[in-house]
Amino acid sequence: MCTVTFQAATTQAEEIKLQQGVTLVGGHQNQQFELNSKFHAQKYVIQVYQPKTPAPKSGYPVIYLLDGNATFPYASIMAQAIDNTAFRSHKTPPLIVAIAYPTDQSFDLKARSFDYTPPYQGKLKQPAHRGSSDYTQGGAEQFFQFIQQQLKPAIAAHYTINAKQQILFGHSYGGLFTLYTFLNHPDSFQFYLAASPSIWWNDYALLRQLSSMPQQFKQPTTLWLSVGETENREKRQAHPLVQQDSDIAQFSHDLMQHKNLNVKTFELANASHIEALFAALNLVFKINQP
Repeated sequence: MCTVTFQAATTQAEEIKLQQGVTLVGGHQNQQFELNSKFHAQKYVIQVYQPKTPAPKSGYPVIYLLDGNATFPYASIMAQAIDNTAFRSHKTPPLIVAIAYPTDQSFDLKARSFDYTPPYQGKLKQPAHRGSSDYTQGGAEQFFQFIQQQLKPAIAAHYTINAKQQILFGHSYGGLFTLYTFLNHPDSFQFYLAASPSIWWNDYALLRQLSSMPQQFKQPTTLWLSVGETENREKRQAHPLVQQDSDIAQFSHDLMQHKNLNVKTFELANASHIEALFAALNLVFKINQP
């Protein structure tokens, strides 16, 4: 018998030079500026994706994103995909406007806790099964005024936009702010997408507010609500105001009789709370498409 022995070849790792702080692809289409709010002490970093496809006469649709530090990189890539194939699809790519904070973290917990939560009186009523922020809350109206009176005019002055195709997107507390804006300033956007919104906040205060909302919208309005399948299963809890399968289903149900309003709900397969953020971002690019 003949025995053959193979000796494993040894390889030396090739020397490489690591680079840090890699620039997001998209080149000069990705832009940035800062704004200090006139309504409360907060600086914002505004990140914009400007399509290279020429704007139509009506202007670009605009997608306003909350938690911009986390959402802008993904949204920019998605917008680029639409932009790069616009010659074939004949779809108008959106202008992305992400509202970020001057931090190197994905989420600024202190700032978003104030900006994204509605004003309230007395003491917050937080359900025992839900986490809550230790930071000051209740600044949603100041944040809305910043968007409406400072940010929107700045965007309109520097970009060709379609003021009749403006989308607001927020996730978790950002979804709470999206619904706050929808309920209290419904004409400020034509499209709303609230991803995994914190409807439970302050003992379901927004569900209580629904009963006093006018039942006809002045302009055609679209509201989409989404939730991750996993988080929906894990966090579903009984509450007198929630008779449907989930709080987003209840929110949608309570709007059934409202006119000039299109409401849809989405359960995102196999998605946890944070995973549902990025799955919902995919939806935002379809909300104003036929």
